[in-house]
Amino acid sequence: WSIAKSACFVAVLMFISGIFNLTLGKVLRCLSFSDVKGLMGATCSACVSCGFLFNFELEHPTVKVSLLSMGLVLVLISMGLVRAFGLSLCSKMVPPETLNSVMTWATMAMSLGRGGGSVVCSVLSPDSFAPVLLGLFMVSMLSTLATRKFMKADIKAS
Repeated sequence: WSIAKSACFVAVLMFISGIFNLTLGKVLRCLSFSDVKGLMGATCSACVSCGFLFNFELEHPTVKVSLLSMGLVLVLISMGLVRAFGLSLCSKMVPPETLNSVMTWATMAMSLGRGGGSVVCSVLSPDSFAPVLLGLFMVSMLSTLATRKFMKADIKAS
């Protein structure tokens, strides 16, 4: 593998996840369920997707790359949905006069998380990558479960 081939491979994975996220956005809009349920479902999906990322110490590199690719695409799709439902909830839960600042902070936090996550994951070993990612998803899911009763639309926002 060269850096150019690796970059092309990652670009293809991102392209596939982007197409799926665009398609799922249209499909999920038709199903019309709550943002909290969507957030929970997407977070659960991300947790399940981590199963493909564990280091199974497979001998054949093609199988190893296939499992890792499948896991990465599924995690990227799930996280795209988590991001979409999270931003949707942010815009509905705050009064209109604070909407701009809350959305700015939410976008900054997501950008920092994406950049910081890339740096942290780049130094993880194949044995620790999936457990760390799964742990982050589990914390996200548990915090959503713990606070879901408080995730209601603001009277002024609706």
